[in-house]
Amino acid sequence: MIAVCVYRGIDHATGFPWVAAFITGALLSATDPAAVLALLKNTNAPERLSMLLEGESLFNDATAVVMFSLLIAIATGAQSAGSVDEVVLRFVTVFFGGLVVGVVTGLLIYLMMKMTGGFASFPMLSLVCAYTSFLLAEDLLHLSGVMAVLAAGLTIGKCRRQSTIEINHEFSEKFWGLLGHIAESTIFLLAGITITLSMFTEQWLAIVIGIIVVLIARIIMVFGTFPVLYIVPGVEAVPLKQQVVLVWGGVRGTVTLALALSLPLTLDYWYTIQSIAYGVVLFTLFVQATTIGPLIRKLELA
Repeated sequence: MIAVCVYRGIDHATGFPWVAAFITGALLSATDPAAVLALLKNTNAPERLSMLLEGESLFNDATAVVMFSLLIAIATGAQSAGSVDEVVLRFVTVFFGGLVVGVVTGLLIYLMMKMTGGFASFPMLSLVCAYTSFLLAEDLLHLSGVMAVLAAGLTIGKCRRQSTIEINHEFSEKFWGLLGHIAESTIFLLAGITITLSMFTEQWLAIVIGIIVVLIARIIMVFGTFPVLYIVPGVEAVPLKQQVVLVWGGVRGTVTLALALSLPLTLDYWYTIQSIAYGVVLFTLFVQATTIGPLIRKLELA
């Protein structure tokens, strides 16, 4: 996100401070592989590509939300910036504290499922688990509600796979799939209502910089991470062609839009950040997502 920081002062009356650049980096780091995953299935691409994209999105999005929340608190004065050590300590506390709350909540809800005599109530109890873990972590303990929900979901999923009690997996998947579809549709609807033509005429330079930075960061992340991972014994190598697909498959979507929509209007630079977010999302959806299929065929991965 260094290039975003360079944007300081361009087309903005009060400048573009460092905290604004970090907020932009946080919301742009969240990926949404939903559109890409559907195309990967249609092209019969290697299943490992889907697993890598889904796994990355699972933890990457949660981390992005935690960072975004912390930076917004600093930018609005709800929390003092302090030293770098203090910020890092706060992030670690919020991040891992949320995980602990989620694991404990997930285990308690799992015990409730067993006490009901079966998993017929699994969809409803899983919904209760999501809300309970979020409220406990976010409102009561001031930790990361997103990490709590993630940890609770993983905990229940792990427990139910090891359980001998019959579970209606198909109904549960359709239940959460429907809720996810409703949530995504709502976010895109809100984005469509708030997006304006002036964003692209007034903030076009910021949007272009954002797109370039996202692509460069994606290239560095993918091609720079795997060589380090190969040092770990047992890590299976990812072919170069698949890494290229991972680079181009880093589509931004729902999470980025949701974070952009939640920007406080009291921030002088909220409009600039929101414009960058909308521009990057539109580029990745209409350019990257639509060309991932031809790229896979060109690389002979399907």
